[in-house]
Amino acid sequence: MSDTAWQSVKTFHAEIRTIALVKHGTILTTATNRRHYPGVSETDWMAVQVYELFEDVREKAGAQDLDALSPEHRHILLMATLAAKGTQAEFDSALKHDRSVMSEHMRGLRDGWAWARSMPAPRALPGESAAEMLARFNRGLTLDEAYNRGRETLISGRFIDNDTQLFLLPYAVQRLQALGAQIPCVWRDAPAFKNLHMAERNAVGLMYRTLCISDDVLDLMNEVLEEPPNGDVVMECIKMFHNGATRLALADSVTADLPTGRPDSVHDMQLTAFDTGLRLLDAAMRYYAARNDV
Repeated sequence: MSDTAWQSVKTFHAEIRTIALVKHGTILTTATNRRHYPGVSETDWMAVQVYELFEDVREKAGAQDLDALSPEHRHILLMATLAAKGTQAEFDSALKHDRSVMSEHMRGLRDGWAWARSMPAPRALPGESAAEMLARFNRGLTLDEAYNRGRETLISGRFIDNDTQLFLLPYAVQRLQALGAQIPCVWRDAPAFKNLHMAERNAVGLMYRTLCISDDVLDLMNEVLEEPPNGDVVMECIKMFHNGATRLALADSVTADLPTGRPDSVHDMQLTAFDTGLRLLDAAMRYYAARNDV
């Protein structure tokens, strides 16, 4: 292997080491729960995987650093480097000289890099948690602006580029009203904010506050916890809605076929922002109606 080729391997190793250990403010591994780090791109996750390969080769060879590796081990790292950064001709040439029986693995890595580069940029910013991303998407509006903007999205049925979860506000209102009246749920019939009664407005306001929290929802939950008549229920619904909306924020798009029925069970409603939002709206309306806000 030429000095130039070996230097390219060491430069690549330094790059992927920085991504795995420094770039995102924490040590990332292939065992890391990706949901906790939505700002990490697919190419960065590939870098983490390849960094672990480099370290595995070094450790199994009993080498203190890369320069102490044998020619055979160095060639493994060269193939991994070219899988990520080399031309097809360079990569194919390196595979022809493989003595480690790792050619198929390296082809898989090259395919993995190609796939990762084809993926859209992460919705979260580097170092941003899913909850911080959720808040960034949704905050900064008055309640009526947030509701009416969400209503426009809901009526349009276009959820591609799922930049906010504001449609969950009028969605929950219309779904609850349709269930109560036992009529079909038609999204274009979702009422404008000005047509909501006071308990509905207050409940929608609680939902919007939940969408705008960038960290723990505990403070908001504590506001209602011991308040009659159902503060404990509202508290639990806040937590589940925040969890559901955070999961939804991680999705690039939402299907236009939104749920319209009644949630079957608590287990089911823990899984989506749609059912948790409905439950929160229902519980919060009863909470505020009992506090003479109607």
